[in-house]
Amino acid sequence: MDIFEREGVDTALWFTYAAYNRTGEADLGSYGVVRMLDERRWEPKEVFHAMAARYASS
Repeated sequence: MDIFEREGVDTALWFTYAAYNRTGEADLGSYGVVRMLDERRWEPKEVFHAMAARYASS
């Protein structure tokens, strides 16, 4: 994010919220910001909290 701001990028978006078809341990390789525990339950990953903190200060 620091590099994007320095270069004048207006908006950068994470491209996926969750890998709904990869639950439990299979989620390790997903790009989602949340980990699917099963078909309905999820928990935030570290990147979720990092992005939330970053955007909260903007």
